Amino acid sequence: MNIFTKMLPRILILAIITLLVAFSLFYFLAYQSLPRYNNTIVSDEISSKIEIIRDVNAVPHIFGKGKKDIIFGLGYTHAQERFWQMNFLKRIAQGRLSEIVGKDSIDLDVLMKTLDLQSISDKIYSNQSMEVRELLKSYSNGINLRISEIEENGEGRGSPELFFFPPQMTPWSPTDSISILKLIEFLSTDKASKEILFTKLLLSKVENEKLIHLIDDVENLRKSLKPIGTKKIPFQPEKDRNKKFASTFTGFQPSESGFLSNTYAVDSTRSASKKSILATDSFLPLSTPSIWMLTHLNFDSSSVIGASIPGIPVIFSGKNNNVAWASSFSSIDDQDLFYEKLNPKNYQEYLTVNGYKKFEIEEKLIRVKEQPTRKIMLRKTENGIVLPSNTFDINSIKPVGHEISLSWTGYNRNDSTLASLLNIMSSESISDLKEKIFENNTFNLNLVLADKNTVDMIFIGQAPIRPINSESKGRVISTGWSNTNQWEKKSASINREVEISPLKGVIANTNNRFFYGNFPNHLSFDWGETQRMIRATKLINGRQYHTRESFKELQNDTISETARTLLPLLGKELWYQYQGETNIDLNRLKSEGLTLLSNWNGDMNSHTPEPLIYKTWISAFQRMVVEDELGLIIKDFYQIQPLFLEKILRDYEDASDWCDIKYSNKRESCSLLAKESLEESLLFLKDLYGPDITAWRWGESNTLQHSSFSSPNILIPSFLRDISHEMPGGRFTLNSSWSEKGIEINEKPKASGFRMIIDFSEPDKSLFIISTGQSGHFLSKNYDDLTNLWKQGDYITISSNIPIILGGSKGKVIISPSLIK
Repeated sequence: MNIFTKMLPRILILAIITLLVAFSLFYFLAYQSLPRYNNTIVSDEISSKIEIIRDVNAVPHIFGKGKKDIIFGLGYTHAQERFWQMNFLKRIAQGRLSEIVGKDSIDLDVLMKTLDLQSISDKIYSNQSMEVRELLKSYSNGINLRISEIEENGEGRGSPELFFFPPQMTPWSPTDSISILKLIEFLSTDKASKEILFTKLLLSKVENEKLIHLIDDVENLRKSLKPIGTKKIPFQPEKDRNKKFASTFTGFQPSESGFLSNTYAVDSTRSASKKSILATDSFLPLSTPSIWMLTHLNFDSSSVIGASIPGIPVIFSGKNNNVAWASSFSSIDDQDLFYEKLNPKNYQEYLTVNGYKKFEIEEKLIRVKEQPTRKIMLRKTENGIVLPSNTFDINSIKPVGHEISLSWTGYNRNDSTLASLLNIMSSESISDLKEKIFENNTFNLNLVLADKNTVDMIFIGQAPIRPINSESKGRVISTGWSNTNQWEKKSASINREVEISPLKGVIANTNNRFFYGNFPNHLSFDWGETQRMIRATKLINGRQYHTRESFKELQNDTISETARTLLPLLGKELWYQYQGETNIDLNRLKSEGLTLLSNWNGDMNSHTPEPLIYKTWISAFQRMVVEDELGLIIKDFYQIQPLFLEKILRDYEDASDWCDIKYSNKRESCSLLAKESLEESLLFLKDLYGPDITAWRWGESNTLQHSSFSSPNILIPSFLRDISHEMPGGRFTLNSSWSEKGIEINEKPKASGFRMIIDFSEPDKSLFIISTGQSGHFLSKNYDDLTNLWKQGDYITISSNIPIILGGSKGKVIISPSLIK
């Protein structure tokens, strides 16, 4: 014992020294992988000199003589700043994450191998024009130049995260870029998951008279599910029902699908400067680094500035010398799920209109780190790919002897989305931009356009052609053996000029409905929620003329019209009725809480208690209203449903019947549930934040974490890589930010990670911001330097004026063509 006691200090000192040496070595090696902003390189893949100048915010300004060389420089720059992120997204898209992560990501890889984005990307690439293929090759060559530079110069593996993985770096190929674009396209839509939720609701025992307040046309949709409703669905343990794919890795995975956006534009007649203004913000899962990277490409004919996604050689939203464009998500119904009935005598066959038919089967391999390679069988039907059983919780609605397949317009091998996005960067006018958009775009986007005097909006994409006598109308899972449900073999390519605003000179879209055709030419039944549009309409109509400052107010507005509508209805019988409680502490909380809420204007300010009380109260009220009817389905029903709750609180067509708990002997009223949910919420918040209600803050609950693209193998502490902070706003505010967490809920935080305002009166002072910094290296000063500006609603300007760029330059990278060439 005495010897151990004497040795213990030495052991501790030795351990500390060892840790310090290991940390110093890692820091030294990691520091070597920081991108060098002053450098000269030679490449035999370019024809002219390329200059990449980083401005004070590390935004790259790429100069060259030809389009191919500029795109080459973009590839090099993306790899220099975001090499790890690009590889991570590529591996997700191709179902190859387990090669570096191990068994924890097998389920995700099985799904992604099943979706087979890599194969469709290969086919899409082969069908592109020679010009597009050459540009994709140039972009890939730029990335591969960076890989060669890392390997030859020992630049710390290019990213600190790569120290924890094998040293081999797979060269980038053109199809890698297409596969990442297809991943983003697939994640942007949530129609498959909505079909699953609607099917769960319709297969439940909730009466039609109640369910009609959640889903219209209930009776007919239930008829379409009649062949399934009588089948036995195996019981699943709750722990399996709540399973999500690799949820610790990233928000860019199918369980987090469904992206949002806001876009506003006014023409010269509604602008104080008599020049058009365009603004956009996109709500995607938050990450470190941001999925977005700000970029300036100085082509011969035009200077293009805007937001790119590393791995893809386009500017999704931005401007050139003549035109500005904003890509927003359209919410059209581009996915359908189908029940496939198996042959009871041969499970290798499924039922079709013409009888049983064999599955198309393809073998896929999944390589797993430190484990044997897994083999999976990819099965296809006439309707589409057969999904794995644990995808989107489909096991909970899949009867014995059935599978579920997916149809998606994104499987068109002639997809020209990438070519269209490459083309529009060189547009000379709005009409020229429209002409540059090809048919067969499968990424369903609304493009809001502006030039100096006019604004416009077009929808580009593909909508499935469903039979006019379809039983399900694509709203619930369809029976795959019925010819009235199957898609036409070809989908409809649509490039439509869209009028979405009744006000002349104004365009606004918050994923709301923009097209009013009847089924089957309807595009969608389930558009994005309308709450943000209500607020945007009020603010836009509140001014005759708009400015850059008024558009900043639009983007940063945190007033919840949902709260302004629901709160008076929820508390109409509670205001000043809190006296007489036997629980003195609860009486005080109700008195103070209701007094605060009665004077609240709906501002979801992170520093005040009212948003916290409201959000907790309305969530508890919705849960109490539906839990007796929905049972286990309630775990899929955690998001606030504003229109549903308004119907209940106004007793629209007897919707208040939802408030009556069906298992009790008495009839409960909505006022009673409002009172009980308020009491429960206040006591819950008291236990969580203390008895002083004035000290409660919405920001403590609405804390957003920008998770890094990571895995358990990476031993870098998360506090060095992740960004976490409080944020104002909520799900239904224009400045949207939300993160739903609970025992059964772990939704990744989403917020407007990219914002842009283009003012044609001063185009060189247009405003941009992303949620992190430009660099993906956690030791870089530009890793999170824009986060505080973003949180505060501020912006940076990106100039195309060379003296201004050089004035705050961090350095210049020169890539020269080979002398031999």
